Formats: sequence, C-alpha cells, structure tokens
Amino acid sequence: MKKGIVKILYKLLILGLLFSILIIYCEVKLREIPSSYIIKKNYFEKNLDSAEILILGSSQPLYGINPEYFSLKGFNLAEQSQSLYYDEKLVSKYIDKMPNLKFVFITISYFSLWYELYNSVENWRDYFYKKDWQLAINNQKYIDKNDVSYIDLYGISFVQSALLVNFNLPAWTESLRENGWYQNTGRMLISQNADSSSALEIKRQDQAMADSVFENNKNYLEKLITELTLKKITPVIIITPVYNTYSMKMDPNRNKKTEEVINNLCKAPVCRSYNYLNDPRFVLSDFSDTDHLNETGAGKFSKIINKEIISDLKK
Repeated sequence: MKKGIVKILYKLLILGLLFSILIIYCEVKLREIPSSYIIKKNYFEKNLDSAEILILGSSQPLYGINPEYFSLKGFNLAEQSQSLYYDEKLVSKYIDKMPNLKFVFITISYFSLWYELYNSVENWRDYFYKKDWQLAINNQKYIDKNDVSYIDLYGISFVQSALLVNFNLPAWTESLRENGWYQNTGRMLISQNADSSSALEIKRQDQAMADSVFENNKNYLEKLITELTLKKITPVIIITPVYNTYSMKMDPNRNKKTEEVINNLCKAPVCRSYNYLNDPRFVLSDFSDTDHLNETGAGKFSKIINKEIISDLKK
C-alpha cells in the first residue's frame, strides 16, 4: 500500500516538474517575441533626429496617415487603442530628443475624450507600454499578475497556438513600415454591410466610453498642447474621416462636446485644428471598415494633409 502511494507521489512530482519546465519554457519564448510596440519604438528612435512631424492617436491614424506623402519628414506614432494619456506620455518622454520637430498632429476620434485603455477590453496593451516603452500604466493596481507572467499577458489560447508551432510564428508585424504607418490592405466589399457594421462598431465603442474619464482626457489634451507650445512646436488637432454610415450613428452630444473642447483648447496661431469627419472626398472603396481607411484611403488622406495642412503650416 505504502509503495503504491510512493509511486503515485513520484509520478505527481515528475508531472509537476515537467509542467514547471513547460511554464518556464513558454515564459522565456514569449519574452523573445518582438512585439509591434518594441519594433515601432526602435523605428521611432532611429528617426528622433530627423522627424519634423509627429502623428499621435489610435488605430484611425495608424492605418490612415502615411508620412511617405509628406513634404516634411514625418513619423506615425499612433497605435491600436492608444489613449490621450499615452499620447501625452510619449511626447513628454521624447520631445527634448527631437531637435527638428516642428508640428505634432494630435488626431481625435469619436471616442478619444471618453476612453481610457485601462478601462477597456484591450487593457492588456497597457503592459506593452510599460515593458517596451517604459511608461507608467495609468491607474495600475498595486500588484498585478500581468507584470510577472507573459503567459497571463498573451493569454492561454495564444500560448497554445504558439506551442503547436514551437513559437515559430509568422512575421505579423511585416505591415508596419519604418515611418510608423501600418499598411492596411483591407477593403469594404459591399455597401449593404456598412450600416450594420457601423451599428456594431459604435455599440462596441460606446461600451468602452465612460463619462468618468472625460475630464482627465481633456486635461491630458490641454497638457499636451501646453507642452508643445512652450517648446514652440505647433500642435495640430485633426479629426479623422469615417464612412457616412458610421458618422450618422455617433452620439451628437458627444460630438458637440468634442468640438467645444477643441475650440476652447486650440487657438490659432499657436494651435490649429482641422475636421475631416464627414469629408465627401472619402468613399466606400477608401475604407477597410466604416471607421478605418485602407491603403488607398491612407494615400488620399495623407496627400490631402500635405496639401491642405502642411503647406499652410509652412507659410
């Protein structure tokens, strides 16, 4: 009887040891995966001396503004779900290392003033700002398992998929260009889907928006504008284009409040603002979904920015 128990305990010990080795192996391999954040940081730091224009914001400008079309050297520092908090933190960290910086494009989306990354389903992105950019997480818990475990950060399903290919993952950052722009080759195929797609996207974004963070975001925007103007760098606020079925479903009261904040904080000539939300030059074929431009739309929008904004700023 005792021998049987010893054998069971021995097997359990071996299984526990193997499981521990597997956990350690996964943690090590996950740390070797270059995230889009660290790749973008490396690209950005190579451009610190030469960049004259910096683009901030979330996925709308990440996909929708390509500095390749600018007459001045630009870098797209926008990122998926990036909040105004991180826009301000990134500028504050690097502004003194950018001797040729002249203009900063602060892009504003429908949700910008009501959105905080820590308050969303994509709050895991916070930890890449901390690990890769060395930025403090807003409203972080005192003890957080994501700070310790990459398995927890990436999620079990991702780890399982990665294990199946022994972490030989495809180069999923290949669409990220050295100027920070992310090439989005998708296309809206049929206009009939645009209305339902817009309704679903607005619903998803409304769920991530909270009145409780509005004042904080307004303060981040104000602080950002102040930081730039004190350095004699011109802040330029740009509201990005969306497809008409999306803009029709936006909360008009929130839109009005966004416009009021921009008008109060951004005063010419030290700050400029441009609104392309409902610009009729953008048609269905310019979008990959109802609030993101595709590669064609990005080229069109970037050329418009160069002609209508950069040319005007250079006068």
